[in-house]
Amino acid sequence: MKPNIVIFLVDDMGTGDTSAYQDWTGNQDDEQLETPNLERLARMGVRFTDAHTPSTVCTPTRYALLTGRYCWRTPLKHQVAFGPHYPPLIELERPTLATILKDAGYHTGISGKWHVGLTYGASDGGPAQGWDDADVRQALADCPLDHGFDYSFITNRSHGSSANAGWIEGRMCIGATGKDDKEIEGYDLHQTGPMNLEHAIGFLEDHLEDGETREKPFFLYYASNSNHTPHTPCDALNGVPVVGQGQFKNGERELSRPHATTNDPNGWESTEWGKKRDRVGGCEHNTPERLDFIYENDVAVGQVLHYLASHEDPRNPEQNLLANTLFIFSSDNGAENAGKESSGFYRGRKAHIHEGGHRVPTIAAWKDGNIGDGDETTPGRTSHICFGFKDLNV
Repeated sequence: MKPNIVIFLVDDMGTGDTSAYQDWTGNQDDEQLETPNLERLARMGVRFTDAHTPSTVCTPTRYALLTGRYCWRTPLKHQVAFGPHYPPLIELERPTLATILKDAGYHTGISGKWHVGLTYGASDGGPAQGWDDADVRQALADCPLDHGFDYSFITNRSHGSSANAGWIEGRMCIGATGKDDKEIEGYDLHQTGPMNLEHAIGFLEDHLEDGETREKPFFLYYASNSNHTPHTPCDALNGVPVVGQGQFKNGERELSRPHATTNDPNGWESTEWGKKRDRVGGCEHNTPERLDFIYENDVAVGQVLHYLASHEDPRNPEQNLLANTLFIFSSDNGAENAGKESSGFYRGRKAHIHEGGHRVPTIAAWKDGNIGDGDETTPGRTSHICFGFKDLNV
């Protein structure tokens, strides 16, 4: 029987950012963020210690995950898709993970961050040629629905840079009353976690309630906005407190001693550009807000696992959905945090060519497929095989 598939991709999370890897990174309790649900997932499945993203920033990684191709085969040769109306990197005729699975009979959905380009509509009803003639009150001309997804709830880019369009459900910017970010109703940076979770669970609920889709396997691409800057954790996720809950294993929320950073004093960080990058794009060490935003991901993982475990599989009523679901957790690149507590013993961080920029936490579990035993009380397995994200779409 074909498995259900959940890919839970977080933003800017290093291997040291989860206690599921504490024994591997060597982080001490006073520098290790506690992530109990990721520990649970690792015990249920397989933890990978040598998983790599094809880039150290987000757009190229997301493109490779969806298409199985390196992003430098597109017009984007470096950096990310900047600007509110970056042209779609994925051609309409290009197969994606979603189109392949849809052709194989899957019901497909995405909730979260897209960031591989899209096309807004223009006031005349046609496709916009750029941001100048885009009208966010019109239906999008190119969005995830055109690349294999049956359901789509997204932000165009990172949550902090998507206020000019807000939430996009299907082809519509659902809060848009005008083209200015002041004319986007209901877009709250602190609500990205709750909104993504609500629509991910909503996709699963609709899947089970529909007489046609419930007999199909599903594919959910959960692309969390956390924990990209700005760090804007929510108060609670589905009733589970988040703000104030992120803490190190010793129960504290602040580092108790001086820590080294991943920066190389003889490298590009000493340049004026590098110093500016550190001021604008990252932080030297974990802050309580960052801890909470990462912890928000852990809570979301727990909520999805709980849903799958508490609902009967309509294709096999003798077991729950989780047993025949391939659940893959990973990050789009390394941590933006320069502290070694986030990258562990790897040199570098997000946007660095070194391993801290592209060697990421990756956990997979699928009981029926023997990727782990599905038992959260066992130690779980660890694999040292080297693989890259684009391999997921082979």
